[in-house]
Amino acid sequence: MFKNIRPAKFQSINYSWPIQDKNIANELKNYYFNYKNGKNGLPDSIENLEKDFCKFNKSKYSLALSSCTAALHIAYLSLGIKKDDEVIISNYTFPATAIPLFLIGAKPILCDVDKQDANIDVNEIEKLITKKTKAITVTHWWGQPCNMEKICKIVKKYKLKLIEDCAHAPGAKYKNKLVGTFGDFGCFSFDNNKLLAAGEGGILVTNNYKYYQKAILLSDFGPRLYKSIKLPNLKNFIETGLGTKYRIHFLAAKIALIKLKKINQLNLERKRVFNYFSQKLKSSKLLTAPKNKNFFTRGGFYGYKVLMKKNKSINIKNFILILKSKKVDARRTVTPPLHLTKTFKNGNIKNFFKDYSFKYNPKNLKNSEWFHENHISFPSFYKKEHEKIIDEYIRIILSVEKFLKI
Repeated sequence: MFKNIRPAKFQSINYSWPIQDKNIANELKNYYFNYKNGKNGLPDSIENLEKDFCKFNKSKYSLALSSCTAALHIAYLSLGIKKDDEVIISNYTFPATAIPLFLIGAKPILCDVDKQDANIDVNEIEKLITKKTKAITVTHWWGQPCNMEKICKIVKKYKLKLIEDCAHAPGAKYKNKLVGTFGDFGCFSFDNNKLLAAGEGGILVTNNYKYYQKAILLSDFGPRLYKSIKLPNLKNFIETGLGTKYRIHFLAAKIALIKLKKINQLNLERKRVFNYFSQKLKSSKLLTAPKNKNFFTRGGFYGYKVLMKKNKSINIKNFILILKSKKVDARRTVTPPLHLTKTFKNGNIKNFFKDYSFKYNPKNLKNSEWFHENHISFPSFYKKEHEKIIDEYIRIILSVEKFLKI
């Protein structure tokens, strides 16, 4: 049916991530043979990463950890979240935002999202607050900041803790204030698919010294505790720590440190190509580009997500299949809304934690399902030359629309 539409051709242009850089490889090799320990007793790459990330993100304290998931786990523990406590989270987020709560025995309360951007719906949050609610965790999904002004008002009104999952969003701003600085903790990722790709790793930021000290005890043990723990009521734990030993690998820290020095450039490059794609999509009658709201600056640019309008001629599943057959890298987002995963299905978690109860009403999560079923994910292009790939994608999209007489 679509044989007359030529597949996409890019010649020597390739999209790949993370960037393979010989200069980084050489710097890493040199560091491996010549590194020194810093003042905290750990390799200096970890100390320098924490120091530089604080400067970049305008935070007082930071802790480089093995992943953003580890950062979230430590944040919950440091804030005193305990068994049977409730934490409101977005229903459309990576499972790691919620799963540490299962390990603690606390309960994630799933909140629906805004249909415009798939971020947590601020108008639904207060409906979910109970006497057991202790915190809200917001995810700046795909690099788009949540409406932090309204969220902070809710947090203040009900005296709740606030955690920001910034895995997708380093450098993103809400009204010129960086994400990760609104809450009690901000959690970032250095996973290989993220902007600051370092193989693996994450970082926890806070402006609260007490929380920072507790986070050190909870995530590590050894020299760092003797050198860093200063609060009298925590010194009794220095000998053993309460350590999950979530510290980052020193080579991952070095890679993240190198990338951090280029973060503004990395964000700018993605923004430029992101805007190019959006401009080109204006020609499409089927697809709508993601919208930048006037109160935020996107950061991280984790994936390019477009919405597909309903059309009698073709459904989204078949449209994606056609694009793929023409060598267009189009897909659904891998992670569905949490309530659609088997782990979060009502009652399922009891098969692992016998005395655990976890329920929600699927009828209250319809926006999450709608967004997931009606959007298409394209790669996070980042080079000027990637515009030629986008041009080919647009050619094919418009050709399919023309064939279908849309």
